[in-house]
Amino acid sequence: MVELDYRGARASNAGDEFHELWAVRQALALLEPASELKAITVEGVLAAAHKDTASNVWDGVDCALYFGSDTVATASRIDLIQLKYSPSDPRKAWTMARLCSNSSKKGNNSVLRRLSAAFGGARKERGESETGIRVRLISNQPIDPDVVTLFAAIASNAKLTAAINIEKEKARKATGLKSEDFRRFAAGIDWHQDVSRFAIEESVLRTISTWTEGDARSVLDRLQSYVARMMMPEGHGRWIAKESLFAQFGFSDSRAFFPCPVQIAPVANLIHRAASEAVLVAMQEGKQY
Repeated sequence: MVELDYRGARASNAGDEFHELWAVRQALALLEPASELKAITVEGVLAAAHKDTASNVWDGVDCALYFGSDTVATASRIDLIQLKYSPSDPRKAWTMARLCSNSSKKGNNSVLRRLSAAFGGARKERGESETGIRVRLISNQPIDPDVVTLFAAIASNAKLTAAINIEKEKARKATGLKSEDFRRFAAGIDWHQDVSRFAIEESVLRTISTWTEGDARSVLDRLQSYVARMMMPEGHGRWIAKESLFAQFGFSDSRAFFPCPVQIAPVANLIHRAASEAVLVAMQEGKQY
């Protein structure tokens, strides 16, 4: 039996590929006609309006999704995402101890500190408002249920037991935030376990194959290479928009994908009928009559 080598560059390459494929999957949503997603950045955010904002504020942002507009300040919603991938130990949970772990001799590079720094930076850009800001840890490893429960309790200002309050204080100190700002941060955080990079790759290939008659694999390779280039230092301050994706498919505009714009207008005032509800339920359950 061959023992797999998960050390050094191999593990790093696996993590980079997960990052690239995850960003490609999000980027495909830019091409959907009704999508509110307007731009994506990798390795940081678009240039900040506040020039005094320290550059390391965004060090924990592996990917940012901008909805409604393409800047931190004007987006109706912005997702600030830190991606973590482990090929060797996918079952290892993200406990509070791991989230607070700091390996830096100067400063703090824990997951919670980096997420909280990005949250604070986004609040500053948006006039000290946390509305529309979501900070996300996305990993192929599970999140410890105790972590999810604790942050939900903090966000709702629930009364905590003495033991849980100790864990809360550990987390707050790791973020470096004051109590009320920490509560806001807890309300804006999202924990998500994603699938392996192989499953993401398969999903992206299926999506591409429904949009083009060309070789889906070659299109994915171009998209992944494009994202990888955007992750380089030269890509700083640039974003991925739908127009930049068309070229990767070999087209110049959206009509190549959607030649017939949707003409069906949404109905504002529906008249609910029991028969219609029954048909809808049957369709959702896959029943045929």
